[in-house]
Amino acid sequence: MITTIDVTEKDLIEGVRGYCKGCPVALAAMRATGGHVWVATTTISLIRDGSHYSNSFPLPIFVSRNIRLFDEGCAVSPFSFKMDL
Repeated sequence: MITTIDVTEKDLIEGVRGYCKGCPVALAAMRATGGHVWVATTTISLIRDGSHYSNSFPLPIFVSRNIRLFDEGCAVSPFSFKMDL
């Protein structure tokens, strides 16, 4: 299913650098999917059965770049992306 993930200014303010369950992309993805996620620099993993991460999907290159910039303390503007999750 194609899902739009909107990383908002609030996500960027409340997100935690280097925390794969609390970074801005994770916050936005949890809101979009209604589930728990684990975000690495190049992938996003979703909990499907309530107990473990069972599906991993590659992130678009520009999203990976924004994650790196955010983790390095650089300014990142709100952004959106679509994924087939």
